[in-house]
Amino acid sequence: MSVNVTSERRRLEWEALCALCVPSEDSSESGAVRFASIPLQEIHFLDPVHRILFVEIARCRGRGDSHEQFQRRLPEAMTRLGFPDLDFDALFRARPADASRSDLSALARQLAQSCGASAGTGAPSRTARIANFAEPLLFAGFTGLYIWRLQNTLFGSWLVFPVWLVASFAAHRDTPKTLGWRGDNLWSSARAAAKVVAVFAAALCAVGFALHTFREIPAHILDLRRFAGYFAFCTLQEVALQSLVMNRLLAAFGNRFGAALIAGAVFAALHWPNPVLVPVTFLGGTAFCWLFARQRNILPLILAQAILGSLVWWAFPVAWHHAMRVGPGFYGFQR
Repeated sequence: MSVNVTSERRRLEWEALCALCVPSEDSSESGAVRFASIPLQEIHFLDPVHRILFVEIARCRGRGDSHEQFQRRLPEAMTRLGFPDLDFDALFRARPADASRSDLSALARQLAQSCGASAGTGAPSRTARIANFAEPLLFAGFTGLYIWRLQNTLFGSWLVFPVWLVASFAAHRDTPKTLGWRGDNLWSSARAAAKVVAVFAAALCAVGFALHTFREIPAHILDLRRFAGYFAFCTLQEVALQSLVMNRLLAAFGNRFGAALIAGAVFAALHWPNPVLVPVTFLGGTAFCWLFARQRNILPLILAQAILGSLVWWAFPVAWHHAMRVGPGFYGFQR
C-alpha cells in the first residue's frame, strides 16, 4: 500500500468520524437514529484509534443524549481510555456539508471503496470481523495444543507464540497505546483496577480463613525471586489475553462486555481441568478484560494478576489446585 493511499484512507476515516460528531440538520432526528442509519459499521478502519473512537461515538450516540451531553461524554470516554490528545475541537466543529445523512453515506461508500482500492488496504468488514473473531480462537487453540501435547513432544514450539504476537501486532498496525503499554492514564487505570482487586482479594481472604489455609504463609510467596518469575509469566499472559485476544474481539464485536465474556471463557478453558483455576480465571479474566476495554492499560492488570494469583495459591488447599497446574501436569502432580 502506498503512503498516499494510506494517508487518504486515514483522512477519510477522520472526516467520517468528524461528521458523526456534529449536530444533525434535522433537529427532530435523534443522534441515535441518524447514527444507526449510517453504514460505517461496515468499514474496516485502518487506524486502530479510529476504530476505538468509532465504538465510543456509537456508545455515546446510543444513549440518546443531547448534542451538548454528547460533546461532554465523548472526550471523557476517550480520555478514560487513554486518548486525551485527540483533537476534540475538530471533531465537534461544524463541517461545510453540515453532516447530512447523504453526506455521511457518501463518506462511508468512499471508505468502503478505499478498502478495496488496492491489495492490502483492508478486508471487507464482514471478512474483517470474522478474521478478528477467528484469530483469538486459533491462538487459544494453539495454546491448548501446546499445553496438552507440544510442550512435551516438539522442542522449540514455544517460539510460535512470540512470532504470532509480533506478526499480529504488525499486521493490525497496533501501537503501544492500543496494546495497553502506556503511562499517560496509569493513575486512573490503576485506581479502577485496585477496586476490582480489592473485591477479589477480600473474597479470597474469606475463602482462606474459612478453609483454614491462612495459618501460615507459603514460602514461595515470601520468595521475591519466585514472585518475580511469576510476575513475568503474568506479563506474558496479559499480553496474549489483552493485547491480542481482547483487542481482536473488540474489533470483531465492538461490545465491551460481550468481548470480555468471550475472552474470559477462552482464558478459563485454557486452565482445564484445574477445578480451582477454571472458575477463578473466568471471573478474573472477564473482569480484567472489561477493565482493559475501558482503560486500555495493561500495566495495572499484570500486577493485579500476580497478586491475586498468589492469593489463590494461598487461599485454596494445594490438594485442590495441584500447585496451580493445568493440562496433563494437573494429573501428574505429586506433593
